[in-house]
Amino acid sequence: MASNIREKHVAVFAFPFASHPSSQLKLARRLASAAPTVVFSFFNTAKSNRALFAELSCDNILPYDVSDGLPNNDVFVGSPLDAINLYLPGAEEELRRAVRVAEKDTGLKITCLVVHAFFWFAADMAEEMNIPWVAYWSAGTCSLAAHFYTDLIRQKTEE
Repeated sequence: MASNIREKHVAVFAFPFASHPSSQLKLARRLASAAPTVVFSFFNTAKSNRALFAELSCDNILPYDVSDGLPNNDVFVGSPLDAINLYLPGAEEELRRAVRVAEKDTGLKITCLVVHAFFWFAADMAEEMNIPWVAYWSAGTCSLAAHFYTDLIRQKTEE
């Protein structure tokens, strides 16, 4: 018989655009299935969480909503890049806030971060919390290379 006692608490920071959240939730579901005594707090925007968790039931994955960066929860109109540019400036503060909420809700301190590789600040968070962290990249290597060279690509296209 499996124990229902929760021993560890993993925070999963989803990058809430395109297919990133669904691939991260897929990873979290696999981890949660393999580690039933671990609580996984899944941090994502409310809109994305509503879609992902509409029919998902997993006892040890808890969705937490973070701000999408829109003022006063306005309806977004614009390009995907505009949405990302609204989200990223406040992402670190929002994730830190949500982590405190999840720790209070579960009664467990976060013991590991599993984060999308776009969240560069997660390394500092993990160091401050004195916990391990894992950066997750779900897309192919070509897109990863494109992100490494984004500034150069933009510079060359502006010439």
